[in-house]
Amino acid sequence: MPEVCPVCEETELEGDLGVEEGELSSGEFFIAIMETAPRNWICCDSCNRIVCHNCCTYPKYGYCDSCIEQYKLRDPIRDWV
Repeated sequence: MPEVCPVCEETELEGDLGVEEGELSSGEFFIAIMETAPRNWICCDSCNRIVCHNCCTYPKYGYCDSCIEQYKLRDPIRDWV
């Protein structure tokens, strides 16, 4: 992960993700990606670009602004808000 946001080249990226795995009582296996420390960045669910929250209009939805525009997600996201 870069130390500063590659978009604004100013915001120092903080926080991290970790992987948890286990088995449910039904015997099914699971893998979960969880925050291990509060983050001020996302890794876009579409293009995997790392972007700070300041450079991302809707960070809680997991997509960078470029992918929101490219895939025309702005209207659906407004409906979710």
